[in-house]
Amino acid sequence: MKLIVIGTGSTGNGYVLDDGRGSILFIEAGLPARRYFDAIGYNTGAVDGVIISHSHGDHSSHTRELLDRYIRCYTTAGEAPLIRGEEGRIRRIEYNKPFQVGAYRVVAFPTIHDTPEPCGYVINHPDSGNILFVTDTSDDIAGAVRFPRITTAMIECNWDADTIWSNDSLPEVYRQRAVESHLSLDGAKELIRTLGRETLRQVVLIHSSANNANAPKFVREIGEAAGGGVEVMIAKPGMIVGASKMPF
Repeated sequence: MKLIVIGTGSTGNGYVLDDGRGSILFIEAGLPARRYFDAIGYNTGAVDGVIISHSHGDHSSHTRELLDRYIRCYTTAGEAPLIRGEEGRIRRIEYNKPFQVGAYRVVAFPTIHDTPEPCGYVINHPDSGNILFVTDTSDDIAGAVRFPRITTAMIECNWDADTIWSNDSLPEVYRQRAVESHLSLDGAKELIRTLGRETLRQVVLIHSSANNANAPKFVREIGEAAGGGVEVMIAKPGMIVGASKMPF
């Protein structure tokens, strides 16, 4: 299983899972379609669908392009009507009700954000085991949901308390929004601690703030929370990660 980072952060989010056997899943629709297609060598016939966490533009603004290319898009009923160009074409999903997208079995769960019905996902594939995708949620998510036998965790790590409170150039309204609706380093560590260490192989930190993040600190402290044998990395555009359920 190959995980490709197309883009991450407030300028646009997009990720690809490619099993190498004819089944590709896109996660988020926040970037131009051509960037996803470039990443998969324009093997568009293998794309089984796109799962979208919520309606904010950096996660959904290019949904219409994908729908116009007859690629199935999925999100919750509360988020779908708010996505530009949706026009009734997005497939509605429900929390905690599994659905199949090609070779991927997907379950949505509630997250805590400032949109009507945001969600994260647990994505299962025989080659990867369970992949956790969590973004744009408050720190309270760590105690709200329990996750089964995660092998790869794609987790938002947006801000660090030491940085955000000392950043005098950041308007107070943006600081408060980050604190209330994005996962902090402390929140990400708490979430990591709830995952079973017997199966967790790697953590990919996504949606880090350009102004309020400390990448080396994030990697070090998340690694300490995850325990030995777990690889931790900061997502960057163009990054390719092997998402296997087998030990390194």
